Amino acid sequence: FRDVIHRYEVRTPNGELKVCGEHHLDLVPNSGLNWISSQMAGNASGRGAVICLGTATATPTMGDLTLGGEITGSGLSRTTGSTSGVGALANLAPSAQTNQTTGSFFVFYTHTASGTVTVNEAGVSPSITYNAGVIARDLLSPSASMAAGDTLRNEFEFIL
Repeated sequence: FRDVIHRYEVRTPNGELKVCGEHHLDLVPNSGLNWISSQMAGNASGRGAVICLGTATATPTMGDLTLGGEITGSGLSRTTGSTSGVGALANLAPSAQTNQTTGSFFVFYTHTASGTVTVNEAGVSPSITYNAGVIARDLLSPSASMAAGDTLRNEFEFIL
């Protein structure tokens, strides 16, 4: 990838913006690079469209295989997000290709909290299975302190 950008925002149930952020990820972990190589070779299982959230605050490293403290409850467990290429239709089929004119691929989803929780990290995974690896991982700064009914929208843009 030339770049991976993570954007997020937390809103109250009435739509008021609580916190937002945008980060250029400093790295894609080795597990993500291996998955990308496998995809290109036609050997990877799963598509990179699962959004996962966590509570850990450790700085991402190349050796990261998972999030530091993945959330499995409060309405914030792993979920298959929507995907699209810039200028392409939203919700592309799993076999669809990203828009080659712009070279960007998006994975996005909006979670709704069912309890009080602070989200400190977010990632993209090829599997819905808990702790099944990450392609990309980011720390939220500022973190996302959520109450029941708050929404957290995450968007990862992979610039090819």
